[in-house]
Amino acid sequence: MTAVRSRLAGLVERQAAGAGGAVVVFALDGVGRGLADRAWRAAEVCTMRSVFPSTSAAAWLSSLTGVPVARHGIPGVVFTIDDDLVNVYEHHRPLVDGGQGNVFGDAVAHGYRAVAALCDLVNYPCSWRDLLLRGAEVVVGTPLYTRPGPYRAPSADELDTGLRAAVAAGLAGGDRCLLWCFVEVDTHIHHHGDDAHAVEALRVVERLALDLVADGHVVAAHSDHGHTPTTHDTWLAELLDGLAAEFGFTMGGAGRTRWLYPAPGTSEALAARLRAELPGSIRVERSDSEFPPGTAARDRVGDLLLVAEGTRFLTVDGYRFDHGSRTREEIEVPFAVWGVR
Repeated sequence: MTAVRSRLAGLVERQAAGAGGAVVVFALDGVGRGLADRAWRAAEVCTMRSVFPSTSAAAWLSSLTGVPVARHGIPGVVFTIDDDLVNVYEHHRPLVDGGQGNVFGDAVAHGYRAVAALCDLVNYPCSWRDLLLRGAEVVVGTPLYTRPGPYRAPSADELDTGLRAAVAAGLAGGDRCLLWCFVEVDTHIHHHGDDAHAVEALRVVERLALDLVADGHVVAAHSDHGHTPTTHDTWLAELLDGLAAEFGFTMGGAGRTRWLYPAPGTSEALAARLRAELPGSIRVERSDSEFPPGTAARDRVGDLLLVAEGTRFLTVDGYRFDHGSRTREEIEVPFAVWGVR
């Protein structure tokens, strides 16, 4: 995952040293390698490994900055900042930039404009988004998967029209441009998995990619994580509620990995109870084993991790697929390129 930045920088450098032309990047949230293999026939595709936890907030930031979660300090969705438990998508106080730079700064260094088309990201105004897109000019684009009201999958024509409009807006200032365009296929896959619509959505991306290549551009696509089947376990939810009342812990994290903030002096006893009462499909781990002590991420997660290895865990009502843990389906993601031979 951290290699995405260097690969995109290499594409920009190649274009800048040659005949010019844009580097257009489709950031496809929630797309695993298996789905890409079913949909793309004309791309050169390799496998990247997502970060742990395999959540969007952590993985996109690692992709664009090239640094691991422990360093950039955004471990997931719900975690502590200055001892306050926050949801990062609702957090508006500034997040510290660790000075690591990102793909947008790399593009500018090569004389290219850096542009981000929000599309579905328009619905996430927060400090995390500001940090993710630091250094980029922003064009809005049309939300495709996060429109108001009950979820409805966009048609292929709606996807094609929306993506072409976002790309046109991003390239309006000239072809010497890195354009990063976000598409939240994740919303659909949470409910329906890698179904026919998900395949068709990626084929829409490939058709647009080939048209852009014909115009002299290079196109890439990358993802943040895949999904694995997940069913909400009400017994587990009730067990954790009872243990929280008994031990006085709070819980953060998201999806298939959660972390617990035990009350002082209770970690050992709580870990023992969890290991005794939880099924073998849920691992109980020390956070220090994943996030080195003293790192930005370790300072924000709780002392204990609960990591799903099976299909039953905690998830959002209505979700049939989720992510956040370490299954192959969640961790293996595509990095695709069209127009480079």
